[in-house]
This record gives sequence, structure tokens and C-alpha cells, in this order.
Amino acid sequence: MHLWNNKKAIEMHLWNNKEGWYADYDLQNNKIRNQLTAAALFPLYVNAAAKDRAAKVAAAAQAHLLQPGGLATTSVKSGQQWDAPNGWAPLQWVAAEGLQNYGQDDVAMEVTWRFLTNVQHTYDREKKLVEKYDVSSTGTGGGGGEYPLQDGFGWTNGVTLKMLDLICPQEKPCDSVPSTRPASLSATPTKTPSAATQ
Repeated sequence: MHLWNNKKAIEMHLWNNKEGWYADYDLQNNKIRNQLTAAALFPLYVNAAAKDRAAKVAAAAQAHLLQPGGLATTSVKSGQQWDAPNGWAPLQWVAAEGLQNYGQDDVAMEVTWRFLTNVQHTYDREKKLVEKYDVSSTGTGGGGGEYPLQDGFGWTNGVTLKMLDLICPQEKPCDSVPSTRPASLSATPTKTPSAATQ
């Protein structure tokens, strides 16, 4: 009963019918916000989304947040670390898993492949994994906020390993993520990521 009430509350209070995605609720103004963020994929991640709404969220995320280097946290460029052009590993995982939960496998794999390509290009250039990434291209760590970019971040390490399992099963070597683009994505009309620096 408790789980059903949570799902019902998510559908009732966090669905923005006008925009067609889940959004934050503004407690001060007592209304749903219009801004699309990567957090819109959390209801899919926890299997709380209605199936028709999940398809709308997938389409919105693909159209507005998916960038050459992964999923942007928002489309707002405020200079803060939780806004564009930054992409955070936990939100990439929430998106990929949530999308797969609702049969949106092509979009999930596109998020996965683009983020891993970004991680690899950044690693090839800087010889480290970082806390967040600039997803407007590939090969650059993120920025903004009140402290310098952090190196070797645990959630990036964990998400990278889990995503590598999705892209490169044990029987398939995964020495170069950019060359492992899944065949199912070949027909998908998307911009191919390119390294920020060659």
C-alpha cells in the first residue's frame, strides 16, 4: 500500500502535463516547475512511472538533454556545477537503468555509450577519472560550483564499471569504448561524439 501511495503521489504531484515530463515541485509557489532536468528519469529508475509517461520522458531527455558526451543535468547554463554543460555519473546510471526498465533500450544505450566515450577520452587525455564531465563534447572534465573538479571519484568509478558491463560483455574486449558503438545504435540519427582535443 505504501509503495502504491508513493507512485500515486509521484504521478499526481511531479508530472508536468503541459511539458510532458516529471519535474520538481516548487513548495514556495505551490506548483510544478517547467524546467526539464535529468532528475525527470528517477520515476523510471524506481519503476514508478506510467508507461505512456515514461515514453514521453525518454523522448524529452533525448531531445533536450542528450549531448555528445552524455546526458546534461539541465539545459540551463548558470555556471553552477549541477547545471549544463555538466553531466554526473549517478544521473547517467539513473537514466540508463530507468530507460531500460521501460523498454527504451536504444536511448539507454546511447546515454551509456556517449558517457563512456566521454570518460575514455578524458582519461586518455588526463589519465584520471573525475567527479563530473562536460557533456557538450567529449574529453573534458566538468566545471562550475564552489570547489575545483575532484579526481578519481567513487561514483564515476562505479558507474563506469557498470556501464562497461552493458556495452562490453565479458566475452567482448573493451579496450576502446568509441569503437564499441552498439550495432542497434547505428541507425539512430545522432551526432557522433568527438574528442574535445585530438
